[in-house]
Amino acid sequence: MEETTYDIIAKSLDRISMELHQADENNDFSRIWVLSGQLKGQWRKT
Repeated sequence: MEETTYDIIAKSLDRISMELHQADENNDFSRIWVLSGQLKGQWRKT
């Protein structure tokens, strides 16, 4: 079965969300900043 654009974006957003949560727990503000930029980039693709 071929992955749809929706599947790819959803998987990417899930990964970024998980990493944001982990960075928040570790107070890793530089990582949060980087991941937030990636999240903004994902929304521009849709």
